[in-house]
Parts: sequence; C-alpha cells; structure tokens
Amino acid sequence: MNLFHPRYPPFSLVKIPGSSFHIIAGTPFLYQEKKQLLVMGDLHLGHEAYINQTGGIIPFQQASDILLLISKIHSLYSLQTILLNGDIKHGSRNVIRDEKRELHSFFSQLRRYQIIIIEGNHDNNLSLALQEFSNITFSPSYYFEFEQTLISHGHSSELIKLVNSSNHKEIILSHEHPAYKLPGLTRHPIKVPCFLIGFLTTKQRVIVLPAASMLALGTSVNHAKSFLSPVLNQFLVRSSLEYYLVDREIGCLVIA
Repeated sequence: MNLFHPRYPPFSLVKIPGSSFHIIAGTPFLYQEKKQLLVMGDLHLGHEAYINQTGGIIPFQQASDILLLISKIHSLYSLQTILLNGDIKHGSRNVIRDEKRELHSFFSQLRRYQIIIIEGNHDNNLSLALQEFSNITFSPSYYFEFEQTLISHGHSSELIKLVNSSNHKEIILSHEHPAYKLPGLTRHPIKVPCFLIGFLTTKQRVIVLPAASMLALGTSVNHAKSFLSPVLNQFLVRSSLEYYLVDREIGCLVIA
C-alpha cells in the first residue's frame, strides 16, 4: 500500500477518476457539480435514543452535526438536491417518539432543498413519519437511476441481478459503513471512515459511501474477508480497490 500526498484539505473537491462525482474532503458526502447534487447515506438519525434506552447517556448530536456540514457545503458550492441513500433512521421497526422528533427537526431545516430518499433496511415506516414534507420524494424502488449511475443502499440481494444486467457505468452504494483500519500508537488500531472505490467483475465502477453517522464506523474494509453488501461479495475485484480516507481536520488521504 502507498499513501499518496499531498492530502486534499477539508471541504475541497476530490475528483474520482472517470466519475462525474467528487468527494467533499473531510466529509462522508459525494457532490455532483452540474446537477448541484449532494449524496449521503447511513445517517441513522435517532441512534442516540436507542443508546439511551439501553442505559447509556448520550446527547442528541448527529442530526445537528450533519446539518452543520450541509450548511458549510452550501456556503461553498451550489446545492439544490440532496439524495439520501438509505438508513436515514436507526430503528429497523416502527418509528419511536424520540426518533420521530429527530427526523422532524432534521428535515424541517432542509425545506429549501429537494430531497430524494432511497429507503434502506432500517427505514420501515419512514414515509409515514415524513409525509408532511412536500419537498421529499421517495424512490419507488430500492434504487435510483442518475444518468449512467445506479444508486442503491446496497442491502438487497435483488440488486445482484440488476447490476449484472444493467448498462450503468457506475454503482453507488451505502450500507457497508466502510472504515480503514490504521495501526495505532497503542495496541488499539485507529479506524478512519473511508470511501471504498474500485471495480466490479461486470466492469462497472463501484463507490461505497462511508456512514454519515458518527456513531457507526462499521466495517474495516482493508481487513474484511466478506462484506455486508451482496453485490460486493458477488462482484467486487479486490485488487482494484482504492481507499479515500476522510477526516474533518485532515481532509482526504488516498491509499491505493
């Protein structure tokens, strides 16, 4: 593995070779400049409520943290549409009271944008909880097509057949919560959120988003023997992988 320098400073645009999307350095977001489109996944809003229900004590911070990032990006780049690629809420069953409050507060501050939601495996009854918001559109299926790009949360095994038969040049997934495990100065390694970028055996580029949730670092992809996503397990060419590590203070570093 080689670490390429210089790093990309926070909030700069990092070009993904061959893609119309950029990584916004230091964030878990993709940005498409022409369509003024921001893409994120795995927000897991309301996660704090479930931690507190089981005896933990943690303040509700994730929603405000994500909103601050969106506000900063809006001050730097033109932004009209936000696409949320699944697992917007944390609970996988009904929407509990504190979770609904978090969802309402979050989306009330995004009324200026057109919101597109692709539902993930945690998003049961989400459309009912958000039905008052006229700026929100739910994708009618488990995927969304954008030009030559197919965007899906990534949990559905039905996606295998679609990817194998489609003419899309690029697949964007979430669900995996990818992080890169770095050796630490202590016996505990450091996990850094990362974009996982490579190719499938179907010749399509794949981009896997890190979780927007700061409470869900997820899979150490540089050591993983298998993945959560059926598409990655079926088609991923591991030798093609590049890791775009993102950190608020550092920005973005690329390991290939």
